[in-house]
Amino acid sequence: MAMLCYSNLEDDDRVGVSALHAALESWVLRLLVDTQDRATRPPARFASPIEDCLPEDKALALRTIRFLRYAQEQLMDRNAHLRYLCPDCPRDGQARCPAVNRPSPRGKAVHEAVYAVRIEPVPVQRGTWLAQARPAASRVLERLRRMATQLTERVPSAGEEAARRAVVRHLYEMARMWRAQGLPDHAANVEQEQDGAFAQEVMGALLQRGEDRDTDARHSPVNFVAAVLHTLAQQLSGPEAFTTREAVLAALVARNACIEGDTAAVDEFARAWLNLGRPQAWRAAVEMALLGDWVEALGRHLSGDAEIMELLHRHTEREHRCLQPLWERKSGGRTVRLLEDPVASGVSLRDVVTDDRRPEDGLLHGEVEDSRILAVFADLAPAERAVAMTYGTQRMTWAQAAALGGADDPDAFGNRVRRKLRRLGLRHRAAAGLSASVPAAGR
Repeated sequence: MAMLCYSNLEDDDRVGVSALHAALESWVLRLLVDTQDRATRPPARFASPIEDCLPEDKALALRTIRFLRYAQEQLMDRNAHLRYLCPDCPRDGQARCPAVNRPSPRGKAVHEAVYAVRIEPVPVQRGTWLAQARPAASRVLERLRRMATQLTERVPSAGEEAARRAVVRHLYEMARMWRAQGLPDHAANVEQEQDGAFAQEVMGALLQRGEDRDTDARHSPVNFVAAVLHTLAQQLSGPEAFTTREAVLAALVARNACIEGDTAAVDEFARAWLNLGRPQAWRAAVEMALLGDWVEALGRHLSGDAEIMELLHRHTEREHRCLQPLWERKSGGRTVRLLEDPVASGVSLRDVVTDDRRPEDGLLHGEVEDSRILAVFADLAPAERAVAMTYGTQRMTWAQAAALGGADDPDAFGNRVRRKLRRLGLRHRAAAGLSASVPAAGR
């Protein structure tokens, strides 16, 4: 498209340039309309200033460039979360989205633009997948902030406080403008020894960027073609583009390795992409996560490498917890052990566990020493007394105690004994209180 537009511009073919602009405008507007069901705000109206000093064909080409930048802003900057909205999200925001509200120990999600089309090959990095995806910090921003910090920590002399504050504010403003405009580090000489000369180069680069933002068509045909190609590459960096998806490719290769039984490839994937230090212990969990149904969501709900790796890591941790035996877990902060664990030669943990039972407990099991309990039991039938004794000496429900006593309907009989005991206990307590108050009245 860019070459066609440039050739028409050189041939002074106004009809061809107009047709190209109309085709681009129709395509972009249709794309904005198709994505509005997942956006949180309507797109702003496109308005381009009219420049009478330019010829008609160059003014139209400049309008095309501005229109493509307008589309880039609407699709990528103002609606940056457009690609991450899942079907469960409400159209008025992501407040109720389960994917957003769940706790994530891995930190913030990485923007999908990190995995866009690369111009130069990126060297292989080691570390977690989030660290690999994190872009490098700008050296220009770091030096500007370091200069501002040095001026802030310096003790000013009399009359220099106002000037020092103005310089610090100016440095922070330059850093903000540099980050907002997205200038590369090579636009200024970071190795400049003099801080003053470095600040002048940064300001010159910022001013030059402001002048050249909307004048690519009037500088040279090379700049015009480069600007259109760069904008189209950013617009087409979605599912239609041939983007490099290292994480998806690695996950698919590891999934195929699970099917073929290649454990070495699975362990390498767990170590390099899931940041697992002991991949052999996590091998079964990783294989179950890779063989899940995440492949069916590719291209629909999972649109970026960061989302896919987060999903695989979460499923791996869940499967690992399910596969972990009970004796390898913890309860109350303490490790659970088996009774058959050896503690010495020929001695297990079962042999040294203390027992609080006494020899006479078995003989005195059915004896009751409390006179109040004996008074209440005196009003119970033998079958009811047996159920009450069983319930009081063992950890079970009333229905289980009645079942051990041979009741035909354990639930009904157990509840009847429970209610009768409560009624007799309240009657005995009232009688005991009345008998204690009579001698006091006589005195």
